[in-house]
Amino acid sequence: MAEKNGLAGPGRLQPDRRWLSVWQPGGRYGSWGGKWMLFPEPAVLAYSWQIIGDATLAGQLGPESDARTSGNLICVYTTDHRDVDDVTRVLNSLRTLGFHQRLIYKEDFANMLGTREALYVSESKRREVRQLRVSEAVRIWGPAGQPE
Repeated sequence: MAEKNGLAGPGRLQPDRRWLSVWQPGGRYGSWGGKWMLFPEPAVLAYSWQIIGDATLAGQLGPESDARTSGNLICVYTTDHRDVDDVTRVLNSLRTLGFHQRLIYKEDFANMLGTREALYVSESKRREVRQLRVSEAVRIWGPAGQPE
């Protein structure tokens, strides 16, 4: 069990010590991957990570999840951002686990390009995904780099 800045639970602390990651055996995501991004309040970050980490290892979410050890970001990965059924399945699992806030989904390719554009959004307490238009994708991020 790794621990950094109050984050304890399943997973491995990455060499740069900024991320705590957990993944299913043989379950890393590929080049078409994407991630649901959760921004829990700092007071519940460690608790949220415990739930996400355990659910990832149990196969209830995607193949990998990680938590930033500074800040309040948890990412839950899917293997293919084009597979809307799987993206929605992971969203519904997150909702069942109690994560009801607005969630942003970003394809990993956008990270490689250095953009902050989101592909999907699920409004608070909703169980469906909505694909964003380019103008919405750019507007969705606030000035601090977190969703508005």
